[in-house]
Amino acid sequence: MPSCALMRVVWCVWVQLRNAKGSMRTAEVRLRLQKTMQRDAAVFRTQESLENGVKAVDEHFKEFQDVKISDRSLIWNTDLLETLELQNIMDNALVTMYVPRSDPLLQTRLVPDTCAAFARQCVLPVLEAGVKAACGGT
Repeated sequence: MPSCALMRVVWCVWVQLRNAKGSMRTAEVRLRLQKTMQRDAAVFRTQESLENGVKAVDEHFKEFQDVKISDRSLIWNTDLLETLELQNIMDNALVTMYVPRSDPLLQTRLVPDTCAAFARQCVLPVLEAGVKAACGGT
């Protein structure tokens, strides 16, 4: 059973996304992220492509903070669903680009323990900061 704190975080993120009034449509951000991942996070990647990818994914993360939802309904809201899916894809894209760049050995293979340690040390603080902002700093 999820804790009350976890449910509060999920609720805050959901409310923030549902009421997003930015300037970019979800599909625009998703398409840009998709092209970046295809170009810079392919199976065969170089240090240069990883560096370019990190910069691009960071830019897409900023774009996602400016996403807008035009449908505010609670029934059959595909706009919200696509935005929630993009949130998940964005989190995975950040990890996919940052983990191999942080350790040259990981450019060719990912080690689960290293990925988990990286996520705890680098990714979770970023996500927690986003959640605090979504929840009004609490």
